[in-house]
Amino acid sequence: MWLVLEEAEKQRPPETIKGPSPPRTEVVIEFQEVVKILSNRPILNGLSLKVYKGETLCIIGPSGTGKSTTLKHLVGLMRPDRGKVFVYGEDITEFTHKQILEMRKRFGVLFQFGALLNSMTVGQNVALPLVEHERLKRKEIERIVDEKLEMVEMLHAKHNYPSEISGGMKKRAGLARAIVRNPEIVLYDEPTSGLDPIMSNSINELIISMQNRLNITSIVVTHDMSSAYMIADRIALLHEGRVIQVGTPEEIRHTTNPVVRQFIEGRVRGPLSKKV
Repeated sequence: MWLVLEEAEKQRPPETIKGPSPPRTEVVIEFQEVVKILSNRPILNGLSLKVYKGETLCIIGPSGTGKSTTLKHLVGLMRPDRGKVFVYGEDITEFTHKQILEMRKRFGVLFQFGALLNSMTVGQNVALPLVEHERLKRKEIERIVDEKLEMVEMLHAKHNYPSEISGGMKKRAGLARAIVRNPEIVLYDEPTSGLDPIMSNSINELIISMQNRLNITSIVVTHDMSSAYMIADRIALLHEGRVIQVGTPEEIRHTTNPVVRQFIEGRVRGPLSKKV
């Protein structure tokens, strides 16, 4: 079995292989003591976290610990009750609606189920952000759409409708749409959810490829530990609304923190079980 896996690894294109993480010093996103209370419950409870330019940061943790809420704060869909959120050094919690819309141009988002519109073809779905937000001629839009679909190996399905393609293909198409305006930061919400192991690895390779080829900063919310180990430069575990450990995949694998150990090993009994 291991010989088969090793041979498969050799056959992977170089851009889909995660290399050593270079030193990164430029902070592009920072949460400072962020608190968000919903229905009298603190979802985020003093969240502090930095994200560096060009890295892939995976956010893991039990359900209901604030992972998706964290992403919503990043794109201005939520504002903290206390604390600050900085994007490229600017405190977006003070932004006007117009400034939020401008800031969102720097982000792409891959939703959990692709979020493709069933009434549009794959190509039309990918083109939608360009049609709605850019003043480009039709030929230029076609060129950009073809380029992005080629990057995610979906050009052959350009004229198909979402109902005619698989779940993994929908996620690939969703990723093409997420990067169609050349964002600096891409947010992934459970990118491998609902996929078989082979298709999951295919999506993982795409995420690595986007980082290697485009130097995109990525934030990935996931429950899939094998995916996190494969794609991440760093992994942060959220528990009770705050980060309790952040480190490289190797540091997380060998953690002595009992909460982190229980989560990554999937053990039923432990400190997390007391909250169930």
